[in-house]
Amino acid sequence: MAEVEEKTEEAMKKWLTTFQGWGLLSTTSIPDKQGNFLHSVVRARNNWNEATDGPYSAEKIFVTIKSNWEFQQFLPSLWGRFVDLGLSTGSRKKCFTIFLKKGGWRTLEIKFEVEKKRVNTSLLDQTTEAVAQQMQIGDNIARLEIPLTLFEKVKDKFKDAEWVRSHGELPN
Repeated sequence: MAEVEEKTEEAMKKWLTTFQGWGLLSTTSIPDKQGNFLHSVVRARNNWNEATDGPYSAEKIFVTIKSNWEFQQFLPSLWGRFVDLGLSTGSRKKCFTIFLKKGGWRTLEIKFEVEKKRVNTSLLDQTTEAVAQQMQIGDNIARLEIPLTLFEKVKDKFKDAEWVRSHGELPN
């Protein structure tokens, strides 16, 4: 799950620097850092020349201004964490929360309920799942006396079993 959390953090940081993420970024970035940027937006909007720049749009203003700024300075501290919903032991549902810290004590939390789908369409799926559920350590898969062609399938089912067994922790 740590890999998913890291990839989500990277994707969020990238998305926040796009036109689609601009609204959320502008409300979560530290005001001291965004004042000059917003002044540039107003100046660009007021000086927009449709004859040379084409029809006005908020996205065109954003693209024009973005090229002059390093958006990493506006990014709030952000992280994502899986937390067990407490429904039952072995639940396939988890809560994924993205935290955006906006200076001081203010933190925006965006919560998603995520369910890992169970895919058992064949006897092979069911048997490899049963084997994986009995394993406690993934390294032990290599010691199984099974055909080589089954190792990847058992590894995949072991990852699934780990998801179901795991309980997320709240961030520090």
